[in-house]
Amino acid sequence: AVEFVEDSTAPVVSSASLRYVAGTIELELTFNEPVSGVSFNPTAITLTANQSGGYTLQTRLDSRLPDGMSFTFNLSETDVLRIKATDQLALRKNTSFLQFSSDVALDISDNAAAATQTSNLLAISGFVPDTAPPQLVEVTSYDANTGSAILLFNEPVGLQSLAFGDLIYLSDAAG
Repeated sequence: AVEFVEDSTAPVVSSASLRYVAGTIELELTFNEPVSGVSFNPTAITLTANQSGGYTLQTRLDSRLPDGMSFTFNLSETDVLRIKATDQLALRKNTSFLQFSSDVALDISDNAAAATQTSNLLAISGFVPDTAPPQLVEVTSYDANTGSAILLFNEPVGLQSLAFGDLIYLSDAAG
């Protein structure tokens, strides 16, 4: 007679890659065993640069993912902008870590994933940095009396990185 032993082992995220691709962030997670695509939950993932704080994803998937061991998805625009606006997050491979709650996924036998603690964060193993420079999208107002302007960029920029002396104001698009 064959004895059946039910699976009671929690799936574990074994590796992760983070890639800046065409204005978004793509995250790929690999588990040590197949997990249910319908149970996969990005909001159970926190991106951090160290053992304190971080940013918990708000991305909700629009469609069901197939069951498998690896999941690749794009972060929402809100997540991308908040990550870019937060110092130290997702800047380098050696300072990018993930933390998971057990809600991140269920395996095929409905076992919840192993949660990570701040003492055992998962280091990002694959990393493609953001190499696209921010773009000035619009000057929403300009006051010639005070020399002040409101500039709108396509992503968060560090105020200290702006070279205000390099801005040239023209009367119209033709110059």
